[in-house]
Amino acid sequence: MDVLTGDSTLSIRGDEAEESWRVLTPVLQAWAENRVPLEDYPAGSPGPPPR
Repeated sequence: MDVLTGDSTLSIRGDEAEESWRVLTPVLQAWAENRVPLEDYPAGSPGPPPR
């Protein structure tokens, strides 16, 4: 609704969206193929332990 009323605060341009997918697609593929582990940890925790 905001875009339709002229508020583009939470929007990005088309070229930005395409570049974002260009960067993110190899990461998503690596996770899907288990080439890079996707570490899981509880919300609010300090994150995965250091290596």
